Amino acid sequence: MTVNATALADDTALTLSGAAGFTVTGLQGDLTATSVSGTLNVTSVDVASGLSIATGSGSNTITATALTAGHLLTLTGSSAATVTLNAGDLSAITYTGNIT
Repeated sequence: MTVNATALADDTALTLSGAAGFTVTGLQGDLTATSVSGTLNVTSVDVASGLSIATGSGSNTITATALTAGHLLTLTGSSAATVTLNAGDLSAITYTGNIT
């Protein structure tokens, strides 16, 4: 399932759940996908106030290359995740899965 999140305001929560695979584009709000058991692919935009993503139990791919220096991606969850950043910062203090 494809979710275009460009209309979602900064600091607004988006919650996904289910066994389907999800592709989220244009994310600028915070994402809770802890009840997603399918694949999760997320592409974010630059968010000065920071971005929070709680991953599901399936495979997780986070592309946050639009984040600029000093802008924070906070990642929580426990399943494997692939994260791509260029200049943004990653906080995964409570993340218990493998991050590549």
